[in-house]
Amino acid sequence: MNKITLFSLMALTMASFSCQTGNDHQDQEGSADSLTVNETAEAEAPSTFEVMLPSPLQIARIFQKAGLPFKKGLVNDPSKVSSYASTDVQTLNFGVYSADLSYLVLNKQSQDAFNQLKAVKELASSIGLSPIFNDAQMIASFEKNIGVEDSMITTLVNLQEKLHEVLEDGEQEHLNTVIFAGAWIEGMYLGSQSTGQDIMPGINSRILEQMAILGNLIKGLENQPNHSEMVAAIITGLKDIQTMYNGFASVKALDQSQDVELDQLQLTNEEKTALTEKIAQIRSSIIQG
Repeated sequence: MNKITLFSLMALTMASFSCQTGNDHQDQEGSADSLTVNETAEAEAPSTFEVMLPSPLQIARIFQKAGLPFKKGLVNDPSKVSSYASTDVQTLNFGVYSADLSYLVLNKQSQDAFNQLKAVKELASSIGLSPIFNDAQMIASFEKNIGVEDSMITTLVNLQEKLHEVLEDGEQEHLNTVIFAGAWIEGMYLGSQSTGQDIMPGINSRILEQMAILGNLIKGLENQPNHSEMVAAIITGLKDIQTMYNGFASVKALDQSQDVELDQLQLTNEEKTALTEKIAQIRSSIIQG
């Protein structure tokens, strides 16, 4: 089956926080407004899958710029942190809470964001990433500047950069893909749930945009050393999403010989519902542990 990829999205997906530009809190939503159907794109994807994945903050920013409304009660309950026992479940939920944190900060939900930050910190300690939070001044600055969006976003950028440093120093870069898997699912969940069944055109486009990342995410997870049953189940779920999406009549109807404006691809209500429900199902398996 032909695969859909967004060539114009590559500039965005190549630019995770690890690129160290320090400008992620500015307008880095990318210009992913067209797509091309291409049979060989996945085969030509680089083997370093981590660098092909955007950060949770970038995904949240993309949805925010598209007009995603804030909906209270969607984020994962930070009190669940203590119930996550296995390393893979903790790592996936580290990604979930990271996405929630970005969603809350960008929507000026300051106190909830601070509670989510504490959940991220607790999970970081559980999975051996506590050095991320060694800079007490950085966390104090976040708390002191609650309500100051730019300052809070700067803290998120710094935390992401520190995460990459810690993973690299510990030769655990592969964990970044597991973390991103949790963040990707949560970002897609927030994007699809915040607007209900009648997903706004701009949000619809951004959700479809994110599907271009899915192939590399699956490959990165498949390359995990000694991945657990939990990660294997997530891979299966993500492949199910990919198969479902590629099988949608709206997607199959695209003219495969032409570049297509992303806004021209509109899923039917039935297709949106099926995609939303599948995303929610996988998300539930992660947050329930």
